[in-house]
Amino acid sequence: MNQKLNGAELYQERYGASPAAASKAPGRVEILGNHTDYNGGYVLTVALDKAITIHGERLDEPFVTVYSSVFDEENRFPIHELQRDPNHPWANYVKGVLFELKQAGIEWGGFRAVIAGNLPIGAGVSSSAALEMAVAFFVQALYPYQMEKMQLAKLCQRAENNFVGMPCGILDQFSSIFGENNAFLFLDCDTLEHKVLPLPSPAPAIILCNTHVKHELVESEYKTRRRQCEAAAQTISEHIGRPVRFLRDISLIEFKDFEDMLDNVLRCRARHVMYENQRVLHGVSALQIKDLSHLGELMRLSHSSSRDLFENSCEELDVLVEEAQTIKGCIGMKLTGGGFGGCTVNLVESDKVDSFTQVIRERYAARTGRECDTMVCGIGEGAGIVFS
Repeated sequence: MNQKLNGAELYQERYGASPAAASKAPGRVEILGNHTDYNGGYVLTVALDKAITIHGERLDEPFVTVYSSVFDEENRFPIHELQRDPNHPWANYVKGVLFELKQAGIEWGGFRAVIAGNLPIGAGVSSSAALEMAVAFFVQALYPYQMEKMQLAKLCQRAENNFVGMPCGILDQFSSIFGENNAFLFLDCDTLEHKVLPLPSPAPAIILCNTHVKHELVESEYKTRRRQCEAAAQTISEHIGRPVRFLRDISLIEFKDFEDMLDNVLRCRARHVMYENQRVLHGVSALQIKDLSHLGELMRLSHSSSRDLFENSCEELDVLVEEAQTIKGCIGMKLTGGGFGGCTVNLVESDKVDSFTQVIRERYAARTGRECDTMVCGIGEGAGIVFS
């Protein structure tokens, strides 16, 4: 990778001009609510102070040119021919947003841009959604349009679902655009009701531990998990005699009555989702009374469920969680994002950050023979235009 953090400098170096506009969109970690979003469930999430940036300018030509500092690749395409490109998969996220903007009746033209930032790729912190949101706001900076935040989040979700081919829920895009300083976010992924949950002071640090086991979600088990959840909901729907859109529509009582109708795999997948939704609601209650200890216990239970029932953990993630539980000052820990690699998220007492990061790296290396990168994160503001 050749990632350079300062997109303005990189644009100047590469194209010999100062950028006329810039946008920024943060990544996110899900604190509770693993794989609940596309099941119409609940999520507790937070936007990070690590972000993707886009710097560039309008061009009076019918082409878009984008350079990715992460992949050290440039992609140029005509504005009237937005086709998926298997050789530059990162560019499909850009094209997908441009396509959906056009579908929404928003006119835009040629531009040139550099994508940079300090958000790790493929680590379960929603770099794809951050890129989508950054593109949407960058286009807005160059070709002004108006759209409510939730509608823009849904537009970027459609870009990932339909153009990229990743059947994600709304969680990632919501988190990136609605982030607020020193607060977690609650989202009902069915009704889109959301609330801001301020953290107690001093707030715990958010530390990401990267396994360096890379996942490629489009080619992974993610789609399989979603199909399994849909199949479980359909099977239970047939037995309770009413339509069920997704697992969220089934009460816990109904699930307990009919879960034996599912085969073992579907039962495990559904059980994770059903009880993960309850953990989110309990987590919201814990935050409202500033009980971080209970929130941490819910995070540990969430990881156990992901490992044993949803089976989207891996040995390296499990090692990080097991070791974090024994380190003084670590309040809660779990895998975050799609799973199958990537990062764990750890809530750590603010005065224990240095000791935690040192110990977790040492223990991970001793048990796996791999290096573990740790990233201490703050809570970031939502996506937007930096200048125009």
